[in-house]
Amino acid sequence: MFGHMRSRLRFLAPALFVAASLSAQGTARVRGLVFDSVAMEPLSAAVVQLALINTSGGQQTFSATTDSAGRYDFSTLPAGSYGIGFQHAALTALGLDSPLRALRLADGATLDINLAIPPGNQVRSVACGGAPADSSDGLVAGYIFDAARGAPLSTANVTVHWLELAVVDKKFKAVPRDIAMTTGDDGAFRICGVAGEAQVQLSVAHAGFRPFSTEIAIPPGGALRRDVRLADSAVARGTASVSGRALHSDGSVVATGSVLLPDLSIEVPIANGQFTLTGLPQGTWPLEVRVIGYEPQTVLIDAVDGAPTHAVVKVGGRIQVLDAVTVFGKANTASLKTLEGIADRRRTAFGTTFLPGNSWLQSALYISDVLQAARGFRYLSMDSVIARGCIEATSILGTQRRLKLYLEGQPFLGDLSELQHQVQARDVLAIEAYPDPQSIPAIWRSNDACALVAVWTKR
Repeated sequence: MFGHMRSRLRFLAPALFVAASLSAQGTARVRGLVFDSVAMEPLSAAVVQLALINTSGGQQTFSATTDSAGRYDFSTLPAGSYGIGFQHAALTALGLDSPLRALRLADGATLDINLAIPPGNQVRSVACGGAPADSSDGLVAGYIFDAARGAPLSTANVTVHWLELAVVDKKFKAVPRDIAMTTGDDGAFRICGVAGEAQVQLSVAHAGFRPFSTEIAIPPGGALRRDVRLADSAVARGTASVSGRALHSDGSVVATGSVLLPDLSIEVPIANGQFTLTGLPQGTWPLEVRVIGYEPQTVLIDAVDGAPTHAVVKVGGRIQVLDAVTVFGKANTASLKTLEGIADRRRTAFGTTFLPGNSWLQSALYISDVLQAARGFRYLSMDSVIARGCIEATSILGTQRRLKLYLEGQPFLGDLSELQHQVQARDVLAIEAYPDPQSIPAIWRSNDACALVAVWTKR
């Protein structure tokens, strides 16, 4: 009987979104929670559907929508045999049918029935064609929307990028991997075969909208769902706002620091754990929280008109400070001065530095090989990398910005290909990589720099 019930529920699902209860009344009650086991949070705005199967073969239907806590409640139900399931855009994005259950209600009975999107490994297995249970590949899925209109965006280009360790010419080397797709009329995307627990870059582009890029983490063999709302490329200011709190991992407030929205070149201070950003266009934005002595933390927020979006950011990953050591050897005055300068800049600037002894420096054939490991940078080819701050290459004033290169502390007029032709990786002492204008040290900031890479050689 349940198989027959399943087909009827699926057939009637579009009509149930009208959210009406038929005339039959009773004294039974069904209530419960709908949970998203992929996002690990209650699922709000899910339409829960009940179908009462009559002995004559007819069907009566009821529906309710979950609240912000994922809860639903049906009361005054007639006794009988039911099928229960739910509908939500998350199911479509993940490639799932509505999970259904059968139940029997007696007069006056109250049943607590919890429903859920399955765990990520089960979702991955269904959506990606039944990959092996021990596979570490994951799934990323979601919708792309026009932030201002709320409408799905078709023909949006969605790309995931990461690095994999491979043997090239009998040597271990980080090899770039890309998977791309284009959204359909419903704006949905679903990408299988994404490396689990790797540093994965999710990028979205569509004509007329600001490009979007952020780092994501997918559990091995699991799934991640992330919707993206793209902002109009012609809009630099809006009426949306974000208010938030910055906390340490133990729950104490962060006394001072800064919050950056690199895509809009906005930076605000943290004061006693509080921060506020105003005048934002509607859209999905990556916020970066920077606190001296800690690794930068990035969170995604959806800015919408109306009430402020609330965000809570946990600051963890304290930078390890090594004990003082005494090194005996022949001094290289120029190299020591270079390293002292880098140490000074690390106290106030936020980038990635590669110092003598770093494994990426030791194994690199080209400078671009090292930049594969730089935070906020994306490796495109041997002679091409792109920085987070350069994805949107035009500043608010309309001036064109580019990735600037420095060699021995002075501007290098050529591009990365010319720099690598002039400097061999084996001759590099250190590299500094700053992915956006806010992270560049003050001594090197300029109106035409969206990011900066400084290379120092063993002189």
